[in-house]
Amino acid sequence: PTMSKTRFDFSHDEYNHILNVCPFSDEEIAIFDMRRRGVSDIEICFKLNISLRTVSRRIESIKHKINNEKHR
Repeated sequence: PTMSKTRFDFSHDEYNHILNVCPFSDEEIAIFDMRRRGVSDIEICFKLNISLRTVSRRIESIKHKINNEKHR
């Protein structure tokens, strides 16, 4: 699966597997789920009451954790 700038494109099974193996925080899970559904970064900011910078950092952390699991 590839990760585009605006969305994490994973099947339902892949998504559930990633949630089970990656050590995400609750906030990362919320962001991962919203990005997977195509919610914009700005919408995520408003929904979670966090800054755009925080959203960007969490997305980078999510990508890092997924890539670490892929290379195990």
